[in-house]
Amino acid sequence: MSFFQENRTGELLSRLTNDVSRVQSAVTSNIITIAQNVLTLLLGLFIVIAGPDTLLAQAGQFNVQLPASHSGINLGIVLILVAVALIPIAFLPVIMEPISAS
Repeated sequence: MSFFQENRTGELLSRLTNDVSRVQSAVTSNIITIAQNVLTLLLGLFIVIAGPDTLLAQAGQFNVQLPASHSGINLGIVLILVAVALIPIAFLPVIMEPISAS
């Protein structure tokens, strides 16, 4: 009871309203966005690993010419390494976002 006697009712209600709004925003928009980004990353990695031969086998009927890689470096492996290297950079805004103590 001493906590409620020492703090004003308006301040407590304002804090409760703002905190609930922030939690709702985090649960709805942020988590959905993260889930979409992870799904996009996984789908992209799957496409790179599976390769155009399996996923775009029907491309010939649309007269699409897929370029063939003639280099000794496997392009799929390079793209996977680049994608994995960019993951920590993608999380920097989330980690660096200051937590306001309102």
